Amino acid sequence: QNIVLSLYISQIEGTTFLNNGETVGTVNITATNINNAEQYFSTISNNYGNYSLTVTPDIQYEITATKQGYALDETVTTTILEYEESVVHDLFFTPLPSSISGTVYDEFNEIIIGATIQAELLEEPFIITSDETNVTGQFELGVTYGEFQITAYKLGYLQSEILLTVNPGDNIEDINFYLDENFGILEGVITDANTNLPIPNAQISANLAGGGGSTVYSNESGFYQMNQILPGIYYTVIISKANYETTE
Repeated sequence: QNIVLSLYISQIEGTTFLNNGETVGTVNITATNINNAEQYFSTISNNYGNYSLTVTPDIQYEITATKQGYALDETVTTTILEYEESVVHDLFFTPLPSSISGTVYDEFNEIIIGATIQAELLEEPFIITSDETNVTGQFELGVTYGEFQITAYKLGYLQSEILLTVNPGDNIEDINFYLDENFGILEGVITDANTNLPIPNAQISANLAGGGGSTVYSNESGFYQMNQILPGIYYTVIISKANYETTE
């Protein structure tokens, strides 16, 4: 006599989504008996976020899910499943925040304070995040996930940039930049307008409109040289010497 047996099962299925409505795949999903934690069923959603679990009926389950770099918005508790009942439970995730950190150096391996680091997301919504290096030359950017162009720049230096892929929950360290100097040089000879002889020890000041600048003195030959002049910036140059009219 042939005996035909039917499987005593129920079905839980659904899709795993990001909270913006996009699907997310390869999520670990577990349905656990709420009265017996040792009884559980697990699976992994496919690349399109779809999953299906075959479970024992007449039991109420708690559905949890995990994926690196993401947080499950909330667990789901089913009703008590009847024999051959199929229920749909979609799950929603929030990507964890990410960060990028590092140090900015000059070409001589000296730290650069006050350099700007900018991270531009190369896809919608094209978010731009920036930070300035601190007194130790370090920076840290809080970002989302995606493909970024990271740019480091400061007046007096050539900017540097890299492309970087950031995944949800990544904390990417040691993204270091090395910037080559790009300062201008102001130099010349100070002479007497009547005798055309060089004037030593004349004071030459190059002042910035917002404050700051540099001061040097001419040598015995009247020659002076001022280094680290910022390119593209307007300076007021003042030349002075005792017994001479100050020139601006």
